[in-house]
Amino acid sequence: MQDMLGLAVLHPRQLAVYQVTKVSTAQASEQLEQNTYYTLEKRYAHTLEHTAYSFTHGPFSGQYDRDCLCVLSMDGILYFFERESFAFQRYLLDFMLPGPICYVPQTDSFVIFNSLLQVQSYKYNSLAAATADERKPASAPKDSTIVPTSITMQKHLQMEWSTNIGEQALSIFVGRFSKSLAASQVDIIVLGERHLFCLKESGGIRLQKRLDYHPSCACCYSLASEDDTVNQNLIVCEHSPALNVYRDMQLLWASKLPEVPVAVSVNTFGSMAGIITTLTDTGVLAINYLGTDPASSVANTPVNEKELNYVEMEQEMRHLDSLAKELTSTVRSEPPDRVILKIDDICPDAKNGVSGTGILRVSYTGTDTLQNIQITVTAPRPFALSQKLFVIELLSGGLPEPLSFLLTITNTAKCVPASSTLNVVAVYFTARGESRVSTIDVPLPLFLVCSVAQPSQPPTYKIHFDTNMPPPNLVSLFPDLASALPQGGGIDVQNSVTLQYFAGPEVTVICSAKSNRYRIQSDNFGAMWLIISELVTRLAAAQKAQLAAQGDPSVPFKITHSDKAIPLDDYFKLIDDHFRCRKHLSDSLVQLNNAATQFRVVEKRLLVRFRDKNAVPLGNMDLLLDRTYALLLATATTIEKQRQELNKAAMLLCAGTKLMHLILKSRFDLDDNNFSLLKSYLTAEIDDKEDQGWEETVESSLLQVLRTVMTNAKENPPPQPLVAPPNTDKLKNTLRLFCTRLADGYRLYKVSSSKSPTTSRVPSGSTKSTGKTTVAAVVHRSRRPPTAMLSPQTDTPTPRTQVLTRRPDAGGAPTAAALGGSSSGSGSHSRPSSRSGGSAGKEPPTS
Repeated sequence: MQDMLGLAVLHPRQLAVYQVTKVSTAQASEQLEQNTYYTLEKRYAHTLEHTAYSFTHGPFSGQYDRDCLCVLSMDGILYFFERESFAFQRYLLDFMLPGPICYVPQTDSFVIFNSLLQVQSYKYNSLAAATADERKPASAPKDSTIVPTSITMQKHLQMEWSTNIGEQALSIFVGRFSKSLAASQVDIIVLGERHLFCLKESGGIRLQKRLDYHPSCACCYSLASEDDTVNQNLIVCEHSPALNVYRDMQLLWASKLPEVPVAVSVNTFGSMAGIITTLTDTGVLAINYLGTDPASSVANTPVNEKELNYVEMEQEMRHLDSLAKELTSTVRSEPPDRVILKIDDICPDAKNGVSGTGILRVSYTGTDTLQNIQITVTAPRPFALSQKLFVIELLSGGLPEPLSFLLTITNTAKCVPASSTLNVVAVYFTARGESRVSTIDVPLPLFLVCSVAQPSQPPTYKIHFDTNMPPPNLVSLFPDLASALPQGGGIDVQNSVTLQYFAGPEVTVICSAKSNRYRIQSDNFGAMWLIISELVTRLAAAQKAQLAAQGDPSVPFKITHSDKAIPLDDYFKLIDDHFRCRKHLSDSLVQLNNAATQFRVVEKRLLVRFRDKNAVPLGNMDLLLDRTYALLLATATTIEKQRQELNKAAMLLCAGTKLMHLILKSRFDLDDNNFSLLKSYLTAEIDDKEDQGWEETVESSLLQVLRTVMTNAKENPPPQPLVAPPNTDKLKNTLRLFCTRLADGYRLYKVSSSKSPTTSRVPSGSTKSTGKTTVAAVVHRSRRPPTAMLSPQTDTPTPRTQVLTRRPDAGGAPTAAALGGSSSGSGSHSRPSSRSGGSAGKEPPTS
């Protein structure tokens, strides 16, 4: 077959070689080849005893008159064949999993990838020189072509070089991809899972490129040139699916493919060159053509002698400006083809205790069909769902009715919830392969959280809020609970209502009949958050409906914290409870580790005693083993209980933190940007881990903002590392100082004159010189003096003549009694002490 075309086909247990013969009929002519076809004739085959993985071919040992074959098996055996005869086999040492193999004619070597994530090279002469005792099985016939595999002794293979690429290799091939290559040099191109490597003939890395996609296959192709020493282009296919053309690590062209290919090559069919052939894992063979080459020169357009229409040009410019603003805007419009999620009103379900049922409806606004839509429903603790994951195999657009799923939500009453919002997320892919996410937040009804009850316990915590609208009666404000409100018995249901969580705590809402003031009181500080949040939401909706009926909906709803002090002491109790639960859990985990270590040591010693031929006394080690095992079980049970207590404390701390957010926002009149940053620094997301907790995270973030944003210092110190604190004293002092800076007028966010978001650092009145011009740095301060914000207040507003005003030369911080006061008891607090002259003009410390 020296002058003939052969085709080698590798089967799992056989290597077959076919002869390709061109057959022409009598009607065929030189110009017309429609009646020409090719036939395959099997010439010979080699039977393999081990399962084959891949193979390569080439002029091994410089035999350029014919090609030899090399087969790599699944267990690391290289089989070499020269035409119809079997040459030899070699077993690769330290081989676990097969990988791609390639023959390099320039160096007469084989490049193989192994499971150690290494690319190794073996010379053909080194493989041929390694001797082995090869014997056929006794049952095999003498004329059998079964390749022997019994290797009893083999000379150590001499590896030429080895390179660790650190990831799995998908394919290895030879090309001329790099620049400035000599005529005798080539690139050994290795396509990895995330990188593309170009190796030298000696194994060194010549080029390396990180890929931003998951590749599937690659190949090199020569350019249209008569010189064979010119560089080649590289085609890399990905799983999106797409095809990318590179020239010296620069992307020249990208095109979408119908399916993900597993093999790609560039061939010439007839007189048409540059045809891209792809093969998929489903056996689909595709012939692709990208088109003509781009023009090397651009044709000059003739001069337009028509008069310019400046009106149309201005309209086009405005249209382009609007398009640019839409593209650069952070708020993106919803695509027309999207999945729409909706949950109908949740109705109570009396059969399943404290639970409710709703209908989840899913529809699609597009015209095509979506596949494999995954919908995840997440509920906060302590709510439980009947089903958390819904999978829709097919969803067609334009259905008359949306798909419906029954959803049941149950309150397990294990702890006080910090949120009552149900989150629904749908993840899917469009027909064009784009990933999409649709999400909605559904507020849970109040009957799943609490119920109306008679006040049974004296309140320990009280918070007062003022609004800018007359208070409606509570019956109209809570229509869903109107049927459960008590009637008679001397209870004023118009101005007060008591709501009891199913977990136990009670919250009472009292509205003043003469002023726009509300008082919320409870025996649990964290339990007040959800009721206050629901109250604020319903008050804002009631005011909006009332103003819309009057024809003046422009007045926004406003709420103000009217207590004389921020309830920091009550908030610190939640922090201490949470930190104490963390410490107890940490100590129990250490005790569990010690008990497990002791159990393993005693167990080993007992095994040594039992294996001893001479019987020796156990020395009460069996009793020690029993007691250690009992200690393990008891400690594990204690840890489970402590985890539950930690979850309850975390929920209360989360609710208390959200309540502090509302208090700080309403007290210091924070806008949306400052409120968003406040929730980021003083986060309510509590994720307790063994090495990092909420306390050190919040302490580090608040210290950083106090030292950089809310200070007059010009230096920006680096953030401190997160270290578990021994106690919460430093966190408490940091929170007090943070509230003091807010009271002094410092803010976390301000908008500069260039309309770019910045943070305020310099107090009002100071200037910063910027070369030729002087820019005044303005801090967003409150309209009222800081002393008026922190002055003691009673149920009636303090007259302005009684407000303690701060002298311009007195720069001290407000007293701790005004910032760290408690909201417990009947509301009596000590008045702020008068400032001494020695404290005037001092800057509060930053730590």
